Amino acid sequence: MAYIVEIERTRVKVGQSDELSPVSLRVTTIFRLEDGQWKVVHRHADPITSPQPVESIIDQ
Repeated sequence: MAYIVEIERTRVKVGQSDELSPVSLRVTTIFRLEDGQWKVVHRHADPITSPQPVESIIDQ
């Protein structure tokens, strides 16, 4: 088995907008060697969110 951990960056149209918005995804892809060829057996992607201060999640 082998894996790749990467950041995928692209630009997409959202909803009815004609403007392209930047999107970054944190991606893990796992491969398995089958009959001499590497095959993707799993891919997972999460959007990257901006860091937030800890105070934003603590009830006061």
